[in-house]
Amino acid sequence: VVRLLDRALVEVEELVARLDLDPAAGADAQRELRGRDQVLLADRTASVAGFRYFNVYGPRERHKGTMASVARHFHDQYRADGRVRLFEGSGGYGNGEQRRDFIHVDDVVAANLWSLERPGVSGVFNLGTGKGFSVREVIDHSRIVTNRDVPVVFGERRGGDAVSLVSGSERAISDLGWRPTRSNMGDMIADAWRWHQHGGYGG
Repeated sequence: VVRLLDRALVEVEELVARLDLDPAAGADAQRELRGRDQVLLADRTASVAGFRYFNVYGPRERHKGTMASVARHFHDQYRADGRVRLFEGSGGYGNGEQRRDFIHVDDVVAANLWSLERPGVSGVFNLGTGKGFSVREVIDHSRIVTNRDVPVVFGERRGGDAVSLVSGSERAISDLGWRPTRSNMGDMIADAWRWHQHGGYGG
């Protein structure tokens, strides 16, 4: 099972790299990814559940480094420079209106435990809200939770960055019976902020 999951992760990373390099290839890559899901699940002797996480956020994110969520990177930018950098508008989206899906780390833990309690369920599942938030909304909620002004500057969007990345979590909901219950932006930022206030992010 571990070897199968390792192989699946490598294949997912390859496809994600293709999406980053060529956003126009998104539909083809998604079809290929779904096909590889089926190959993976056909080549097994035990139940296998794999999860794709979308911007896991909340307390204890420091160890993730460059793989941390967008919200965590904003936190680091604010601490270093006293401001946050957002992308200018493009692709029909205004300044700072690019969308990302976020999921509370508690909901990720719940999905994994939920799956372990249902060993007969196999599949590869997206874990997200299916709605997403604009990066500007992340800043707006941060201002409310921390009661601080968070200055914003806008810069040119990096080449290859998608303007919207939102999960489709219908399979996790229908097959696992799982639903995110804490993945609203206010709760996620509040929990991360409490952790920071108690020294969890190193002061």
